[in-house]
Amino acid sequence: MSAPFSSIRVYRPALEEISVEALRPPRPRRHESMEDDGTVAYKLLAAALMPINVILVLGAAALVLAARRKARAAAGAGAAAFLLLLAAATPAVSNAMVASLERQFLPVPPERSASADAIVVLGGCLAPERPPRLSAELVESSDRLLHAARLYRAGKAPVVLASGGAVPWTSTSRPESEAMAAFLVEWGVPRTAILVDARSPTTRENAVETERILTARGARSLLLVTSALHMPRAVAGDPRHVVVIARVARGSWYKTRSSA
Repeated sequence: MSAPFSSIRVYRPALEEISVEALRPPRPRRHESMEDDGTVAYKLLAAALMPINVILVLGAAALVLAARRKARAAAGAGAAAFLLLLAAATPAVSNAMVASLERQFLPVPPERSASADAIVVLGGCLAPERPPRLSAELVESSDRLLHAARLYRAGKAPVVLASGGAVPWTSTSRPESEAMAAFLVEWGVPRTAILVDARSPTTRENAVETERILTARGARSLLLVTSALHMPRAVAGDPRHVVVIARVARGSWYKTRSSA
């Protein structure tokens, strides 16, 4: 399977700057309801495979098997549920699993980062705008958004692309990327230097929309900015027609722990 942010070069006309208000080019692909259905299925599958849900299923299976007097199978399912719960709840185990992913992408200061045609920062970094909140709010992963602003202010790229749409079943219809753009402006990025991908609710869609927006504007290289824990999944979705110059990870538990 080809990866969505892998490196294939294209021609390079001038990279134009564009305002946030003009960032919604047409999308001549699948019907929107089909995309929403696919997004819902993807999110539900991801939620179903979370450790706590697997533990609950194993525990329920153990109870059902015990009620049917299948003692050996019930004991096996119960033991599997207990061991998985023990592993997930043990800090040493969970931290080691996180570190195994994060150590692949250690943080780099903005001044030491490479330069590119665009900075791409992925969504999933803000709490959505819904009551009682008056606006979107910063969360632990928001440092990726701040780092994108710092890269821009360091002169590493002429534009920042905020990538993140609204998830279909949430109570807010405002794409996350619009709130991301507002924070970028607040942190010193000119509105004319911000591109918005307001249509992609998943990491895979982030890659597809990023490729479409940047190649349409002649960009052939980018700096990919996301959290260290999210970076391995983002790498699996690199765009095919834009060269990823550097993958800039933020919020690395492994780096913080090892340097403490």
